[in-house]
Amino acid sequence: MVQETKEKITRSASRVSAATMVSRILGLGRDAIFAALFGTSYVGDAYNVAFLIPGFLRRVFGEGALAAGYIPVYKHYLHREGSERAVELAVKVFSALIVLLALVVLGGTVFSELIVKVWAFGWRDEPETFALTVKLTRIMFPFILFVGISSLSMVTLNSVGFFTIPALSPAMLNAFLIGTGVGLLRYFTGPLESVVTWFAVGTVVGVLLQIILQMPLLIRTGHRPSFDLDLRDEGVRWVGRLLLPSVLALAATQINVLVDTLLATTLPEGSVTALRLGNRLSMQPLGIFVAAIATVTLPALSEHAAKEDRELFMHDLSFALKLTMTFMIP
Repeated sequence: MVQETKEKITRSASRVSAATMVSRILGLGRDAIFAALFGTSYVGDAYNVAFLIPGFLRRVFGEGALAAGYIPVYKHYLHREGSERAVELAVKVFSALIVLLALVVLGGTVFSELIVKVWAFGWRDEPETFALTVKLTRIMFPFILFVGISSLSMVTLNSVGFFTIPALSPAMLNAFLIGTGVGLLRYFTGPLESVVTWFAVGTVVGVLLQIILQMPLLIRTGHRPSFDLDLRDEGVRWVGRLLLPSVLALAATQINVLVDTLLATTLPEGSVTALRLGNRLSMQPLGIFVAAIATVTLPALSEHAAKEDRELFMHDLSFALKLTMTFMIP
């Protein structure tokens, strides 16, 4: 049994790592297209700051935090109360998340100007850059709602043993933006402000494609789209309690990114874009290897915990740590 779980984690992690690598390579292509379109101009800076808050919320409420709060509870219900109760939990968590993020999107859209004043205070004396950033922020704020749905779809599929399609879904966003960027490079002759507006629209459409890619598999596993908001449900409350520490931990890390970007807005034009591109490049190994191992290990650990199998839990945790160090130390 120990050898079987070790092989299962290794196989699944390899598939997720390969799928993630495809997405990351496409991500580098997207960044190359972005650089070709905007370089390190004020237009590129405006896009990156506009994406900052939705991107921050995506990382805080995205796959990592959702997985930590949701998968253990889902696995508990799946193995203790059956698949019907687990699917019921999924519907209620989806409903709660949609309502929460819809309120965030509404607030962010209404108060976009205030948000940009706070996080790009270096641009208050640059009205053109400031106005473009506010416009792009309003366009891209719905991104957080769609990426929240996509992320919860991913961790739901991970909970029932599907990893490859969810891991490939971010590639849809990158592939769509590459296509959008190439189209804009070849066929669009308008000003850069119009080009970046279409690129921002493409960002929102691209994340919708992530949801579409996963939907057939969700339906096949019994998770049909429906709405059932019940904040008093014990499972939803349990997910919320587990989610809070993960959100706080990730928020602490992402606040560093926000502060870095805030300071970069006081530097010469192009500083924000250069900082973002450098950060994305340096984080590639973490996304390809560590995230893949964590993605496949958490459902396995949650299953062992639900079955109260301490021996397998400790074995898989130890093996995952060793696998991580094998890749990351070199």
